[in-house]
Amino acid sequence: MLKKILFYYFAVLFLFGFIFNALAAEKIEQPTIYSLRLDEATVVKGYTFISPDNDFKVGVVDQAVIEPITVRFKQIPDSHMLTPLEYSPGEQASLIWEFDLLADDGSIGELKKPIYVAVGITNEKMNRKVMYYWDKGHNMWRALPSSIDLENKLIRSVIHLPYARLALFDEPDATTYEAYASWYPTELTTRNELGCASNVYPMNTALWVCRLDDLSKCTITRVISRGPYVDGRVVDLTKSAFENIGNPRGGILGVRVFLRNEH
Repeated sequence: MLKKILFYYFAVLFLFGFIFNALAAEKIEQPTIYSLRLDEATVVKGYTFISPDNDFKVGVVDQAVIEPITVRFKQIPDSHMLTPLEYSPGEQASLIWEFDLLADDGSIGELKKPIYVAVGITNEKMNRKVMYYWDKGHNMWRALPSSIDLENKLIRSVIHLPYARLALFDEPDATTYEAYASWYPTELTTRNELGCASNVYPMNTALWVCRLDDLSKCTITRVISRGPYVDGRVVDLTKSAFENIGNPRGGILGVRVFLRNEH
């Protein structure tokens, strides 16, 4: 009799423990949904909807839709995206976000213009990051045209879809970087007036360095020393090289750095 009582006692404890853990897990995994209705006047002007932590933005430009619409977005736990993350094109560099635009009848809204999105960067690497959306029909992440906001640690893009799940990934080749560059007096080196210091490339690597706000302004350079030893700086250029892309009086400049093929 005592064995039966003990058996039922521990069975009940196990059952309650299982239910409690399941409810706790469900509570943790439930994402917060942010929602805002754009009325007719706001649709005409456009509006940018920003998450409380400033790590996700949806910008509905003026007249991107022709009727009032509700913008919703939420952060998706990685545990809900296990299959998509198996197909990651590079190291994950952000949270995963979902947004949708809904008409008043609950249907997916129709876009007349692309909208703008921005996703916050969560890793500290200087590797170039690209925004992707998950294409469930083809089981793949599709890249979006991406630009970086170094000051606010965001990647911005445009998208023509009224619904998407978005994430950032480091560029898979791991040889392109987007960060700050500074300069040092050219007189300090006699070997190469267009040289640079870098810790992320091997010595003597030939590079292109282009300013982020105008990628047509580039300079050639070559790694001739180590440095810089400052967070967020990928290269220090000689003053002569820096002058090819910017004014040295500014001190630092946002740049994209990538390999230069000499063959």
